[in-house]
Amino acid sequence: MRPPHRDDPLRLRFVRYGRTDGAEDTQMTLVAECEAVGGPVSGARVLIGAGSEDLPYVLGALSAATPSPLPEPSAAAWDS
Repeated sequence: MRPPHRDDPLRLRFVRYGRTDGAEDTQMTLVAECEAVGGPVSGARVLIGAGSEDLPYVLGALSAATPSPLPEPSAAAWDS
């Protein structure tokens, strides 16, 4: 996670995220830089912008939706 950079899209740099607790001030904007796995453009750079309070939940939801790799077969399976 990082603050927005000058070369990020304007929407990531200038959007303001409201506080989840209803306070008047806004959250600090953070950007997560990820890599696409699978899909039409595997390996593409994906930028996800969210408020500092919300981004951990966004990343948690993405990791929960990511299929886990298949377990490696045990040595006993190769012997049979």
